[in-house]
Amino acid sequence: MPFPMIRTTLLSLTLLFGFQFESDGMDDTISFDKALPIGTWGELQAQYIRIGPPIDYVPELRTIPRGINWRFPGWDAVRMRQFIEDSPLPEEQKQSFINRVREDPEIQGLIIKPSEEEVLNLSSAARRWIYNELASYRVNRMHEKAFRYAGTSIDDWMYGIELSSSTRTLLEKLVYRNGNLMFMADTALLMKHIDSREEQREVFRALTREKTMLVKLRISDQSNIKKLSDYWGRGARAKNVYPVLESLKNRPGDRTIDIIHLLPPFARQHLFMYPDVYAMKGADLGKLDCHWSTYNFFNQGSPGPPLKTIEVKHYFENNFVAIQAADLRFGDVILYVEKSGKLLHSAVFIAADIVFTKNGSNFNSPWMFMNLDTMSKYYGRNLDLDIRCLRPKELR
Repeated sequence: MPFPMIRTTLLSLTLLFGFQFESDGMDDTISFDKALPIGTWGELQAQYIRIGPPIDYVPELRTIPRGINWRFPGWDAVRMRQFIEDSPLPEEQKQSFINRVREDPEIQGLIIKPSEEEVLNLSSAARRWIYNELASYRVNRMHEKAFRYAGTSIDDWMYGIELSSSTRTLLEKLVYRNGNLMFMADTALLMKHIDSREEQREVFRALTREKTMLVKLRISDQSNIKKLSDYWGRGARAKNVYPVLESLKNRPGDRTIDIIHLLPPFARQHLFMYPDVYAMKGADLGKLDCHWSTYNFFNQGSPGPPLKTIEVKHYFENNFVAIQAADLRFGDVILYVEKSGKLLHSAVFIAADIVFTKNGSNFNSPWMFMNLDTMSKYYGRNLDLDIRCLRPKELR
């Protein structure tokens, strides 16, 4: 059975829910509180927070001297020359890179081995141009899995870290931006130039941070508790949600509730948490990804085991129906699919412009709330994606 398909685009999702974080909209010059669009989910308030893994999750770093390799699978010399000519590189650097192009039989394509100095001296625009392309290929793991953060300033990303002047200067050189996201792919190069082991660990931990949000639902005299319970109680949970929402309406003073209390057990227990590296076997630890999280979202008992790739594909094919983006409700799924058919990412729609997700299987990646616009830039770099909005069949 083929995938249920109603295709949409990253832009249409952004416009649909009435949100767009501009490049200056996520730094420290504005409040971290934001009212979200009102809808069938009610009136929501988001409070943005930074979240990072426990310090003991940060590995003891070792700088291993390695060459820098930019791999372009399937490329030929004509395509490479055009790519470099179209880039924002200075003319002399364009010719230098063209001269460095070599064939790489392992990838049936081409490879460039830039010098460390050339990498350090790339402009932000040139770094973005080259690295966005490199990130399209899994063989360039450091670019595909680049650290990223929803913000526009180093101060925001490194908040609370006492950076040496040399480290700050280096970060400003190596960080590149896509919209409201900052990216860092040259981590090994960065760490090589930080002398202090302690500063290395602090900077590495900061690089793993994510910007997420606490979200509160506000109840007023005009709130329709029945409709709110039907929305937040999808998955046969309305009877559990109704009493607490009703009790809020009947009390004086502040009538807000953190929506974590309205989530199904799995999401409630995992939100803002990191995989327990001490309790899980290594093989399973590396499989707790976005699809496993989507699969278990409505799970009332113990989470199911990690899924194999073919099981993930069958799960989405057999248990969902396609819907329009405008019809998204709590518990529906947004699925990113590459043109090759590979399932790149999935997330569970919560409300307004918020999804519940986990970015990758790394143990340094938490379960979190994320804005749709941020998620689109997180995964949509230089990729032609099909974005599918799906509804669990039991929720039709």
